[in-house]
Amino acid sequence: MKQLKQVLCVIMLCILGLSVIAKADNITSLKAQQEFEKKVLELLKSNSLEELREYTESIPDCVYLEDGTVPPLCTVNRIDKRDFVTHVFHRSIERGYKDFTVVNIDAALYGGFESFYSYLYNDFYKTLDVSKYRNFYSRFRNSWLSEKVEKTMIRIWQKGDFFDKYNHFSCVTGETLFTTIYISYIIGIDPFKYVNRGILMNTHVYNGGSERVYRILIEMKRKASNLDALDLFQEVLHEWFYSIISYEGWDKTEMEYYKGTKQEFMYKFLSEFGWNAFGKAGIKPSSWERHTIKLNVRACRTVLGYKKLYNLEKICSDFENGAEKYGFYYPPYVEPSIEEKIEEINTQFKEKYMMAL
Repeated sequence: MKQLKQVLCVIMLCILGLSVIAKADNITSLKAQQEFEKKVLELLKSNSLEELREYTESIPDCVYLEDGTVPPLCTVNRIDKRDFVTHVFHRSIERGYKDFTVVNIDAALYGGFESFYSYLYNDFYKTLDVSKYRNFYSRFRNSWLSEKVEKTMIRIWQKGDFFDKYNHFSCVTGETLFTTIYISYIIGIDPFKYVNRGILMNTHVYNGGSERVYRILIEMKRKASNLDALDLFQEVLHEWFYSIISYEGWDKTEMEYYKGTKQEFMYKFLSEFGWNAFGKAGIKPSSWERHTIKLNVRACRTVLGYKKLYNLEKICSDFENGAEKYGFYYPPYVEPSIEEKIEEINTQFKEKYMMAL
């Protein structure tokens, strides 16, 4: 701790020496950032993660003091309401903080991760190497830096994308989503930590955005194939399909689905493009999925009957036909009538008679 205070004092003295009377400027902050980054890397290399935490937490927020003066060194990372990735991508000093000598803690940590990775493995950090990635993340798994390292490797180094139910689905691609899932999986965290397991249907359009999902899943399958991760892709397919056909009673904001709203979206979504999205992506239906779809096939006209939809019959027949096409539903065997049996016998007799001629 004593050493830590000494380092802080050296940095602050350098800053004060650069600008005793004048206001802080970009050059002052740049020099402070460089000194700060050197110390961050030093602590990473020595595996002094708790000391690094103390070091970063000792940097005060950029706020005016009671006497109207400013801290000799400060950060806006904790008060600008932005996340780690944004801090890394936007490293410039905010206009409103021109009076302060500002350091970007998250940018310094990110730069430290880059340099530390290259130091450890003599390799470029954006070159995906599964064993190196796993080893690197294991150094931070149970530390306060774990999520920052995850976001570095997933979102920045491998260009994944984070998605939850409040993100705009049209902004993501299948490639970036599967990258997120795959990198999460290989470094040993929940593959869906940064990808919403919930409904991917757009409830504001007629078919639930099934055409969009169709393209997303095709892109994901292509990425999975390139990464030799088709088994993981199957898991993704089942997670997303489950979210579409399951009920959402656990979410208080989805309580209206008990009235058949969720099922209505599901029936409309799983029309031509909806079934094709999962069918052509190669989903292999489980027994539970088949059973659930069979129940929904039988319930379709009853559930949607309350809605008084003009195209109810088409919605239900499209749902049933798509389920049958991709092996999610097997229609019950219906014994042919006497007339149908006689017609079949006559047809067979005529065919044999013509062949004999």
